[in-house]
Amino acid sequence: MFKAKEAVVPSGNDLLGKGAPVSRLTVAGAGAGAFSVVFSLSHVVGDGRTYYEVLKMLQPGAEPRALRTERKQSFSEDMRDVCGRKELEWADTCGTQCLYTCGMMFAPGKPKCFAFELDEEQLAAAKSAGKAGGRVAHVTNDVITSGFFTACKARIGMMGMDCRGRMEGIEDDMAGNYVTALTMDESTFGSPAAVREMLSSKPFKTTTMPLPSCFGWMCGNDSASFAMATNWSSFAGDIVQLEGCELQIHLPLKNPAYCVFDLVIPSAARPGKVGLLCWVVSTDERGAAQGAAPGLLRGRDPLPRQVAPPSRRERERRPAGEPAERAGGGTPRGALRRFFHSRC
Repeated sequence: MFKAKEAVVPSGNDLLGKGAPVSRLTVAGAGAGAFSVVFSLSHVVGDGRTYYEVLKMLQPGAEPRALRTERKQSFSEDMRDVCGRKELEWADTCGTQCLYTCGMMFAPGKPKCFAFELDEEQLAAAKSAGKAGGRVAHVTNDVITSGFFTACKARIGMMGMDCRGRMEGIEDDMAGNYVTALTMDESTFGSPAAVREMLSSKPFKTTTMPLPSCFGWMCGNDSASFAMATNWSSFAGDIVQLEGCELQIHLPLKNPAYCVFDLVIPSAARPGKVGLLCWVVSTDERGAAQGAAPGLLRGRDPLPRQVAPPSRRERERRPAGEPAERAGGGTPRGALRRFFHSRC
C-alpha cells in the first residue's frame, strides 16, 4: 500500500516543492461485490482528529463544514506547561534520542503486526470495576494503555493525547496538529486507575520515577524499553456508512518502515466494535502474565487475526497439522492473544 503512490500521499520532505496534494481519496476494487476506500492525509497539515473530521464529511447527507486553520502559535509552550515540561523536554534531548535509537537497534526481534477486536462485555465490566470502592471510573483508553504498556514491560510509555477541549483556546473545530504524547512511567500506567488518576488533574504529573538515561542503559542500570499508544477510536464516530454496503473492516494504515517499537492503535474496527492494531517487538508470555489487569479484556474466540501472513521460517517451524491461530504460543502473538483475549 505504501508503495502505491496513487493512494498514499508522500511524507515529510517529499512534499516540499513538488506541488503534490496533501490528501488523497482512492476507491479500489477488492474482488466481486467488494471495494476498498483509502483516505490518506499528510501529518504535516493535520493530526488524527483532523483526519476523521474530514473523513466523516464524506458520509452521504453529511453537511460539509469549514475547520479553523489559523494556528495558535502559543500551543507548543502552553502544552508543555500542562502535559509535563520536564518529561517532554527530556524526550527531545540528544541523549534520549540516542537511548531509544540504540534500544530499537538491539531490540529482541523484528516487529510483528496483529489485529484484534475487543470483547465489549468484558471491556464494560473492566470500566465499571473502576467505580468499586470509590475509585475513579476507567475508560477504554485507560484499560488498553495500562495493559499494553505493562505487557510490553515498558520503562517509558508514550500515550498520545488530543489537546482539544483539554487546554484553554484549543477547540474541537481547529484543524492542524494539536496532539501530544504524555511521557509516562510505571507509576502512572501501572493500572487503569493510575492512568485515570493522572489525567484527573492539571498539570498532569506523568512520572514519579527518575527518567532513564543513555549512560544508565549502557552501564546496564536502566532499560530502554519503550512503547506507545495512540487512540483513534474516539475520533471515528460512526465512520462512513454507505447505503447498500456493509463495512467489513476499518483499519488504520501504518508504514511498516516506521514500526520499530511496541505500538498499539485502538480504532473503530466496524460499527460498535473497537479494534487494536498492534506492532510488537518485546512482549512475551511472562510480560503478559504480569499485566496490570489480566483478564479484563478476555474475549470469546475468534482469536486475533494476523495482518501479515506468517514468514517462511514461521511456517517451517509450525508442527504439521497445527492451525495458525495456535502456533507460536511463546511468541509476541501468543502472549498478546492470551493477554487481550483469554488470560484469566
